[in-house]
Amino acid sequence: MIDILEKSKNKKKFIGIWLYNDVDGFWSGIVKDYTEDFIILQHYTKYGKPDGLLVEKIENIESIDFDYDYSRAMEYLIQNSSLIDLDAKIDLKITNPDTWQKDILDQQTGRKDRIVRIQVNNDNYYSGFVLSCDDNSLILALIGNEGQDEGKSIYKIEDITSIRVNDIENRKKLLLYNWRKNSGSSRI
Repeated sequence: MIDILEKSKNKKKFIGIWLYNDVDGFWSGIVKDYTEDFIILQHYTKYGKPDGLLVEKIENIESIDFDYDYSRAMEYLIQNSSLIDLDAKIDLKITNPDTWQKDILDQQTGRKDRIVRIQVNNDNYYSGFVLSCDDNSLILALIGNEGQDEGKSIYKIEDITSIRVNDIENRKKLLLYNWRKNSGSSRI
C-alpha cells in the first residue's frame, strides 16, 4: 500500500480509496501526504476540480484502486479542467411546439463539437452525438461518463421529455471523448 501512496504523491497519480463502513464509500484524488497512520488526499470533483482535502486513518482504508481507466481519465480532466468551463454560446430555435424535440435535434444532427443529453419518459438520460433524426425516431451515438463509445441506440421522438445541449456534464464527456479518440481508443 505504501508504494501506491508514494507513487500517487510523487508522480501525481490519481487513486481511488474505498473505506470500511463509509456511507460515501469511495474517495478519489491525489495523495498530498501520508504517515504510518494517516493519509491526506487532495479530493477532486468528477469535473477535475480540486474539492478539498480528505484526512483519513490508514486503518479505515479497505482498498485502493490505481492504474485503471477512470484514474487515467481523471488525470486528463485535472490537467484540462479549464476546458470544461468553456461554454460556447448556442442558439436553439423551436419553430413548432408540437415538434419541439425534432426541431432541437435537427439542429444538432451531425455535429461532433457538442453532446446532447435526452431524457426518455421523464426517467433515464442518454448522452451522445445526434447521428440522425426524423419525425419518428432519433439515433444517438452514445458517449459514456468517461468519454467512452457506448455504441448506437434509437429512440422514439415521442418518448423524449427533455433535451440538454452542451451542459457541463456533456462538455466533460466531449473532452474525454476527444482525448480517447486522439489516443486511438474510440469507435465513432
